[in-house]
Amino acid sequence: MWRCDHTIPYGVVVNTTIVRNRHTREVAAPPAAISDVLATTGQPGCLVSPTGSPPDMRIRLDGPVVPGSAGGHGGIGYRVESVERGHHLVFRMSPDDSLRGVHRFDLEPLGDGTRVAHRLEGSVAGIARVWWPIVRRFHDAYIEAVFDNIEQAATGTVRRTSRPPRWMRAWNRIDAARQRWTPSRRLAQVAAVTVPAVVAGTGVVHLNWAGGGHWPASSRRDLAEAVIGWSTMPPDWSSGVVGIGLVGGAAGLAATALGGRRLAPRVAGLMTAGLLARGTVFWVIDGLGAPGRYRTLSLALYTPLTLALGVGAAAIMRSNRAQQPAQHSDQQRSLT
Repeated sequence: MWRCDHTIPYGVVVNTTIVRNRHTREVAAPPAAISDVLATTGQPGCLVSPTGSPPDMRIRLDGPVVPGSAGGHGGIGYRVESVERGHHLVFRMSPDDSLRGVHRFDLEPLGDGTRVAHRLEGSVAGIARVWWPIVRRFHDAYIEAVFDNIEQAATGTVRRTSRPPRWMRAWNRIDAARQRWTPSRRLAQVAAVTVPAVVAGTGVVHLNWAGGGHWPASSRRDLAEAVIGWSTMPPDWSSGVVGIGLVGGAAGLAATALGGRRLAPRVAGLMTAGLLARGTVFWVIDGLGAPGRYRTLSLALYTPLTLALGVGAAAIMRSNRAQQPAQHSDQQRSLT
C-alpha cells in the first residue's frame, strides 16, 4: 500500500491511497470443489461469510453468483463481474463508494489440492483514507475467516483456524449488539423532530457567543464559569467553529430523518459519534474533578443531555437504514 497523487482528465488532482492486499491458503480439495463453495456466496445457506461477524458484515447478493448480481457487505457495495468455475470469481466495487476497484478469488491447481488466493486491488478516496489502516486489520481477519469457512466446507476440517485479536472480537460483539438494536417507531419519530432542533438551537447559541454575546448568563465571565469552568471564554472563533459544526450536524440529522442518502447520513454519523463521545468522555473527566459550578451543571445537565441527543441521533440513523435496506443493490443495478 502506498500513497499517490492520481491525476484525472483536465488536470484535477485527487489524493488517494492505492490498495493491494493478497491472502493465500492451500486447501486439500480440487478447484471445482472450491468453486462450488464460492457459488453459495451471498445465498441462503451461504458457506463463505464468517458466522461470527456482525449481521451487516455477512455477504449478501440480490441473485445467484452470476455476472451482474449486486450486493456487498458492511458499507461496501459491489457486483459480480466475472465467474469461471474452477478458476476465479471477481467482484467490482461501486465507483460511488470510497473504496473502489476489484476483489477476487483465484484458484490455482496444486497437486491434489488448490491454492486459494484473495486479492483486493483498488483505491481508497476521501475521508476513508484516514480509517483505512484500521479497516485493513478488520479486512485481513475477515478474509482469513472466509478461508476457514471455505476449507471447512470443501474438506470437512480446518487445519489451523484463524483467530482475530481480542480487541477485534470485542468490537464485533459490540457492533453486533448495536445492529440488533431497533428503536421503536415512536422513539424514531420523536428523535427526528427534537434532536435536530435541539442541536441546531445549541449551535445558534454558540454562534451568539462567537459574536460576543453571553446569553443565557448575565455576563461573559459568568458564562465562562458555567460552560467551561474558567474565568474567561475561549477565543470567539472556537465558539464559531463549534456553532457551525452543530448547525451543519443538525441539518445532516434532519435530512437523514427525512430519508436522505449519501452525504446526509455521513454527516449525521459524525454528529452522532461526536455527541456520544462528548457525553461519555466528559462524564468521566468532570466526575474526576472539574471546577465548581461547571462540574455540577455538566454532570446534571450538559452530559446527560448530550448522551440523550446521541441516543436520539443513533435512532435516526438506525431508522434511516431500515427504510433503505436495498440501497447498495439498487445502486449496483443502475450500473448494469
